[in-house]
Amino acid sequence: MAVPRRAQSFFSFFPTPEFLLLSTAGIAIKDKGVRFVQFKSLKLSSWGTAPLPIGVVESGFITDPASVSSVLKEMAVAHKINYVRATLPDEKAYLFTTVIDKVPPESLRDAVAFIIEENAPVSLPESVFDFQVVDANHPSGIKVTVAVVTKKVIEAYQDVFHAAGITPISFDIESQAIARAVIPEGDARTTLIVSLGESKASFYIVENEVVQLSTTPAQDVLAKGAPINPQDLRNELRKVLTFWSSKVDARGQAEKKIERAIVCGTGAENITLINEIMSECPVEYSLADAWTNAKAASKKAPIAEVPEYLSAIGAALPVKKRRMYKMLTDEERGVVSSAYHSRRSAVMLGALMAVLAIGLIGLFPSYMLAELRYKDASNQLKMIGNLEPSAEEAALHEWLSDFNLKLRTLSQRENVRNATPSIGELIKIKDSQIKFTSLVWSLDKGKPTLSVTGVATSREDLITFENTLNKDGRWGEVSIPISNLAKDKDIDFQVKLTPTI
Repeated sequence: MAVPRRAQSFFSFFPTPEFLLLSTAGIAIKDKGVRFVQFKSLKLSSWGTAPLPIGVVESGFITDPASVSSVLKEMAVAHKINYVRATLPDEKAYLFTTVIDKVPPESLRDAVAFIIEENAPVSLPESVFDFQVVDANHPSGIKVTVAVVTKKVIEAYQDVFHAAGITPISFDIESQAIARAVIPEGDARTTLIVSLGESKASFYIVENEVVQLSTTPAQDVLAKGAPINPQDLRNELRKVLTFWSSKVDARGQAEKKIERAIVCGTGAENITLINEIMSECPVEYSLADAWTNAKAASKKAPIAEVPEYLSAIGAALPVKKRRMYKMLTDEERGVVSSAYHSRRSAVMLGALMAVLAIGLIGLFPSYMLAELRYKDASNQLKMIGNLEPSAEEAALHEWLSDFNLKLRTLSQRENVRNATPSIGELIKIKDSQIKFTSLVWSLDKGKPTLSVTGVATSREDLITFENTLNKDGRWGEVSIPISNLAKDKDIDFQVKLTPTI
């Protein structure tokens, strides 16, 4: 049969570094003792157990905080624990499943808070809650499972950890921690879990990896210290199965049928007892594998009582998806958030320094090569600068200078020959009232220029000469300076022409 599984996410292939998880250690405080496990890369690295005196914890209620803190402190010193994920007993939590209207993700928590008092016998200000999204695509809205614990219980557990020098980064419900440990990650089948512990028996129904129903029979059913009566537990199991089969959702449709059953806890070692309890179960059962979501190497872990470590194992497993309740007071959330941001900043700074170091290492060979080439070029330039010119180079330089002088001389003579026609045309167009005293032919930026000086009989004759030159069109734009028109007669003038002849 094909097993429905969740699609793998990016973090399934690239998990969050353990340094950023703050902790991969899990602790479960039970009536008879404290269980501790810690993972490194999903391999069990350390574990421990410490008994508690009778009456120190009763049904999850801490009656002697000092004794519990003392045990936790010894464990913290022995295993170097600073941060931890812990569990809360099912007896102290209210669990319910409901469907809320579609809201944006950022408004989901507020929508859940709005219905707390309708479903749990505790006021919102006096409670701490968290939720899991079971089905975001439910036809009637968003299906969520909500866990609610009184703030008094949360603060009591926080205080015993703080007194031991440990910062709890999350409190998960025991049933959800067990489900995380024994159900393969991504397995969405509806599963019945029967947990037979040291002092209690519990029944959980899990859908899409989230506990939907959790029930722990009253202590008198377990006969309080007497051997477990299989008939009593079979009756309790029958009630759970009847309730689930008759349960309907907001549309009036029945919940998904149970597809398999898992038995865990110390009582699971008694096969005869288990067969009697599960005789009326509609599906086959199997014994839990505590290392379902841990690496194979962990299966060899030398823990004498693995079943009693299930909730601690589930709490310690890294969270890749929202399959863990994080029950903390607002103040404690602030402390954890600050610690997380400090570590993230340290990682970012370390990554930046590593990138800079790699960049410098990568650039070093190029720098050395450039430096060698620069020195080589500098040495070659010094060698060239120190060389004396040879006799052949000096003779060649002298010949080139003489040749350029001759070229300039020929060019000047050619310019003089070109000036003769222009001067002849200029003499033709002047009248007898204009006399030239000098004519100078030259080149100005490669263009021929004819500078003319002379004497005009009168001002009118000089103006007429200017107009004649402009009308002729072969001398460029002619303009006689105003200063040359100051006299009436025998006027000296000077004009510069740019002939195009």
